[in-house]
Amino acid sequence: MSSEEGRRSPRRAAGWRCIAQAPDKSMTICKVENASAQGFLLDTEVQYPLNTKLMLRIEVRHSGKTWEFLCIVIVRHSVIRKASYMAGTEIEKISEKDEKFLHDYSFNII
Repeated sequence: MSSEEGRRSPRRAAGWRCIAQAPDKSMTICKVENASAQGFLLDTEVQYPLNTKLMLRIEVRHSGKTWEFLCIVIVRHSVIRKASYMAGTEIEKISEKDEKFLHDYSFNII
């Protein structure tokens, strides 16, 4: 494990727009505060229960380019932050291409 927090990979600030779809098909606009190779910290108006699976559509902006990717995450923790919630998620399913991008992004390779 890397870092003093015992994380497998470092977190890096992101600020990406995102849409989260819950199991009941409800959708919420949220923001990816930070990203790592294993997951995301989401700023959302909804407090999702622990272990909820969400489908995320993330608009990534990096190095002057913008694109979207889809992934499935599991909510691992959720805390209130003033008028919204911070949901820590772990990636369950993502394409190999997007997985590589997140790895390289979190380790500051790109």
